[in-house]
Amino acid sequence: MKINLKNLIVLIVLLLGLSSCSEIDVYDESVIVNNALNNDEDEPLITQDITVSYVTSIDNGLDNNTLRLLVNLSPNIDLEAIIDLGLVYSEEQNPNLSDTKVSATSIQESNTIDVEQLIEGQTYYFRAYMITNQGVFYSSDEVAATVPETDCTIIPEDNHINEWYYLIEPEQNVYNASDIYQITVLSPANFNFSNQYEIYLYVNEDEIEYICNGLDFESFYNNEGILTYTYNYGIPENLTPSSCYTMRIIPAAWSNEDDTAVSNSFMILQ
Repeated sequence: MKINLKNLIVLIVLLLGLSSCSEIDVYDESVIVNNALNNDEDEPLITQDITVSYVTSIDNGLDNNTLRLLVNLSPNIDLEAIIDLGLVYSEEQNPNLSDTKVSATSIQESNTIDVEQLIEGQTYYFRAYMITNQGVFYSSDEVAATVPETDCTIIPEDNHINEWYYLIEPEQNVYNASDIYQITVLSPANFNFSNQYEIYLYVNEDEIEYICNGLDFESFYNNEGILTYTYNYGIPENLTPSSCYTMRIIPAAWSNEDDTAVSNSFMILQ
């Protein structure tokens, strides 16, 4: 059988053209991101067509632990070509998509983005990012912003009741929903921790919930021979983020506020 060499060459060219068109028209965002991350250390794609600026924080009516930033796009950018747009941030400089990201809810020339669940007093570094089928682009500018600390309104109290029961301070400064907070009470005089003592979670001077009483605690002697009581408390969901939470032991048998034991304050995020 004779093969027309001319027709064969035309057929090969057509097939290659179709294959090339397919590669251009079809993209996979995860592939684009992975390729960008592989190049970030050597040659991250930087553009001056994206800018990021710090707007405000809780002073403008936002929830605690929230910063508001603005991502602006140059009119040179085709909005319809953008796959994803938002912010990347980290506690270290030069964040990229391997760090935490927050996408814009809609893509416009000017985009306001609220970054939530941040830690008070912590400084974060923010860069804007944009994903198109040409790759991942980062803003040329980087913004550093510190989350303001909330002033707690907690009446100072001792961490013990008549030196009978000592409420041990939190093991961590920050807890998230479903984390376990181990409430620990020491009794140097080896007193029984009874149901006359109730444990509560407070934020500032507001009661959030009753947790348990002394009978719900497990007891043992620690390495120093001190009678120790512990209770594992699961941090509930849907609490308002704040750094002004405390644990409290309140005697149920009498109402003398001076006999309330209060822990150091700690933060709960969601």
